[in-house]
Amino acid sequence: MSFAPFAPTASFDLLMRAYQTADDLDVHPHVGAVLSSDTLSILTVSDHLITQQAVDAEQREKDFSTIAKVAFAFLTTPKTY
Repeated sequence: MSFAPFAPTASFDLLMRAYQTADDLDVHPHVGAVLSSDTLSILTVSDHLITQQAVDAEQREKDFSTIAKVAFAFLTTPKTY
């Protein structure tokens, strides 16, 4: 049995709504592919594996609060288009 290659990605509509929600909150997201079994993932990055740069705990908390606001707004805002 063979399977066709499949790379699951978010639907464009779902992705665009999430992007627009972030943009409306003055958050500038980076959009790209990640390995996920869900249709959309909202992620934060705190450590750079190659350069070993890391965000301190205070900044991580601030960034997490920001992305949590984006996720909440996305989930509670009705689709407008």
